[in-house]
This record gives sequence, C-alpha cells and structure tokens, in this order.
Amino acid sequence: MAMKIKNIKNHIKMSLNFIDIGFNITDEMYQGVYHNKKHHECDLNIVFERAKLLGVDKLVATGTTIEGILLFS
Repeated sequence: MAMKIKNIKNHIKMSLNFIDIGFNITDEMYQGVYHNKKHHECDLNIVFERAKLLGVDKLVATGTTIEGILLFS
C-alpha cells in the first residue's frame, strides 16, 4: 500500500494542496465496524496519514450530530 501511495504522490504536483470537504469523522468504519460487526482496530490515524501523503491539508468534519463531531475536535 505504501508503494502505491508513493507512486500516486509522485503524480501530484507538490504545489497542490487539497481540502476534504466531506470527512464524516463519526462513521463507525474508522473504528473498524462494518454492518454492526467489528472487523479491525481503529485506523483513523492511517486515514489521516494517507490523506496527508496525498496532499490533503485540511479536513472539514461532517457528522450526524454536533455531539459526535465534538468528540473528535
């Protein structure tokens, strides 16, 4: 996976920065839960690292409740 990301990164101009305008931080998938079953440990840090490698500078958090979003701020 890391090699694939490096290859993609090489194709993106370093002067470009991106903003993810729809990052749903409260989605259970980042906690490893799919269809109400735990499949893996939390991988939110991996998601952040991958986004940064690909030029994402900022994330706009979205969610279903303000309380849920505030848990991660």
